Amino acid sequence: MTALIPGTAAAQFGGFVNLPSNDFTWLWGDEEDAISERSRDISVRSIDRGFECTLTAALRPSNQMTPMDIRQLENNLRTSMDFIYYSANTMYSMDRSFDLDWGKLACARMQATEADEERQQERVDRALERARREQAERRERREREAARENAR
Repeated sequence: MTALIPGTAAAQFGGFVNLPSNDFTWLWGDEEDAISERSRDISVRSIDRGFECTLTAALRPSNQMTPMDIRQLENNLRTSMDFIYYSANTMYSMDRSFDLDWGKLACARMQATEADEERQQERVDRALERARREQAERRERREREAARENAR
């Protein structure tokens, strides 16, 4: 069961993941425990598609995962090229197989700061200046070579 609470979106169910345009939280399993993040077994943070995300989850006592399996799952999630999609499908699959007590994927849209924009503009300005300098050097080199050819 998934919950829809203020500031949350319906959790995704297998297959295609439809991302909201702003911050979102998806829940799986026991919604009260997910909201309070009571006794978590899994905790992974990653950045994906302009969102900074945290996945937390607790497994049911009846699950068969060892601590090594959990660490491997966390590493697989963390290094996934598509963190949100992989996390949503993993939580959905674990919920369907009754291994998941609760799961919560909370993602916040990353905002570019003015400092980031200024640094980006500085990089662009330096690249343009370097390109102009290289162009002038090539022009001078061609003129020198042409002058040598004419002198012969």
